[in-house]
Amino acid sequence: RTVGEVESGGAVIRSGNSTSDIRALGPRLRIEYFRPVGHTPLEFITSFGGSLMFGKRDHFVTVTDSGSFTRRDVDELLTTVDFLTGIQIRKRLNETDSVFARISFINQSYNNGGSAGQPDDDFGLRGFSFLAGLNR
Repeated sequence: RTVGEVESGGAVIRSGNSTSDIRALGPRLRIEYFRPVGHTPLEFITSFGGSLMFGKRDHFVTVTDSGSFTRRDVDELLTTVDFLTGIQIRKRLNETDSVFARISFINQSYNNGGSAGQPDDDFGLRGFSFLAGLNR
């Protein structure tokens, strides 16, 4: 990823590439709530969760005219928070098994997750998801 360019009169003076990789492991906690909608097979679902991960980061920066910079195995602490809300339809197959289909809105944030330009940057993701599955 190109992290920056400086131009002077249309000529590129300096540009660079940067890559940031993190490998992390840690505990995750998630709370889910299901609420039936009347006497229908529909259910309202919401969940809130997060994690605390400890890991190592490798950050590589290459600048075209002045060499490169590398940080390897830097200790990192990464936290995540996510929220989900949606609706699902569930069909029981027998006493213990059921199939379901779910559509939901998800919001996730990664604190100290990093990017190629800023290794300690925060970022988030928002979107819709569709999930189908079997509960046993």
